[in-house]
Amino acid sequence: MWDGINSVFEFLSKIDAFVGVAGAVLAGLAWRKTRQLRGDVLRQQQLEEAPVSLILKAADGRELTLPYHPRRDQLSRAELAGILGIYAGLDAKRPRFDLPRLRILFESGEFDRMLEGHTDQIHIPCPNSEFDAFEQCLKDQSGEAEAPPPAAVAPPAMSP
Repeated sequence: MWDGINSVFEFLSKIDAFVGVAGAVLAGLAWRKTRQLRGDVLRQQQLEEAPVSLILKAADGRELTLPYHPRRDQLSRAELAGILGIYAGLDAKRPRFDLPRLRILFESGEFDRMLEGHTDQIHIPCPNSEFDAFEQCLKDQSGEAEAPPPAAVAPPAMSP
């Protein structure tokens, strides 16, 4: 009778050892998969936080990179239109950027490729006249345009 019970315990011991080894193997596989997923999440986060260059491309081939580089995850179609509206100049003398022209950019798929992380640049088609307005606006903002000489300021009087 004790032989039967001993054989049952030996059998259960073997099953226990097998379950322990299988559990260790599965835990190792789960750990490996977790590390892989963590790496994928980190790469995706870095991709989303990467800055994007906005490059105006004139009809004659000239290119102008705007000084603002938004993060990929913050750039939407509306954001792009707003950025172009700002850099086109708020001055009534300058023409506004022709926003329907953005349709060319969106239909080409370049904007979607940027969002997916295939490129860090967006080339925005722009007629020469609007390109010149952007270029002038950026020169005005950076101080490259001719500015009047600073007025002479007398140093403050020193008290005794």
